[in-house]
Amino acid sequence: MKSYLWLIAFLIFSENMSYSQENNRLQKYWTLEECIRYALENNIELKSEKLSVEESKISFSDSKWAFAPNVSASTSYNLSIGRVLDETTYEFVTNQMMESSSSSVSANILLFDGLKSLRQLQYSRLNKEAAALKYKKAENDLYLNITAYFLETLCALENIKNCTSIVESLKEQEELVSVKVNHGKVTEADLLQIQSKLADAENTLLSAEHSYDLSRMNLCQLLEIKNYTSFIPSVENTDSIEFSSYSHTDILGGIDFLPEIALAKKNIELSRKSIQISKAQYYPTLSLSLGYGTSFSSARQKVLQNEDGSYLYSPYSFGEQYKDNANQYILLNLNIPLFRSCFDFIR
Repeated sequence: MKSYLWLIAFLIFSENMSYSQENNRLQKYWTLEECIRYALENNIELKSEKLSVEESKISFSDSKWAFAPNVSASTSYNLSIGRVLDETTYEFVTNQMMESSSSSVSANILLFDGLKSLRQLQYSRLNKEAAALKYKKAENDLYLNITAYFLETLCALENIKNCTSIVESLKEQEELVSVKVNHGKVTEADLLQIQSKLADAENTLLSAEHSYDLSRMNLCQLLEIKNYTSFIPSVENTDSIEFSSYSHTDILGGIDFLPEIALAKKNIELSRKSIQISKAQYYPTLSLSLGYGTSFSSARQKVLQNEDGSYLYSPYSFGEQYKDNANQYILLNLNIPLFRSCFDFIR
């Protein structure tokens, strides 16, 4: 039984040692520049905003096609038996198998729709610009958050060093006072006071270590790093960071160029454009339609007149019928909305 317990203890100890060695092997020192560069490539929220920008570009491209005409072509072939209407002559054919075919090409052009298509194109363009500003805002927020968490991590690390130094100093004092107590040079109350300070210092050290781990977790969350224990902030080059000084006028003048301000203005324009699109449905629409069609029927025959005045029926070929039965049309369609539902009016 004892050997079994020793085996379990050995396995647990070996596992902890291997995990500790692996963790130390994966540890990496990160500078602020490396954190920002890595986050720009791997942050999920930033990737999502980038996809939104691409989606808005596609939507803007699709809106341009609203001004293109609708062109369609169709063809059909029918095989009928019995009493069938011949669409080329509009006569019924009975007790006969008839083949028929028709083809057509049509185009529809929207001439006026209350400027709805134009407003939608303008809306898509504004939406594309808003998406780009939103991406820029997310990028700036990522810069600021990473910088703030990185500096917070450095401060927490420095706080750990200070707390550790205090704990070590108090431990030395505890040993010294303990020796003096044994020799009767100081009272035991002095030793208890030192031990109380040491306990408070150790508690402060634990709080500092907790703050350090928490700041690393927040930073690794932005960097999309799962194992936060492998992240160690690098203190190199932090002393060389230069802070530029700006006047009050420079700061106020730069507010208008912030993505947040530009995005808020762009959202106002989008709302106004959306109202214009909704109002466009009350205007009449005018469209132009063009078409060409032809047909063929196997039951139709060509009628020829002889010199003596009699009629002769001969086969009517497919090519001749498609040529002779051709027809074209031009259509103007005006649609005037006289009444809309209350729901549309409220909207």
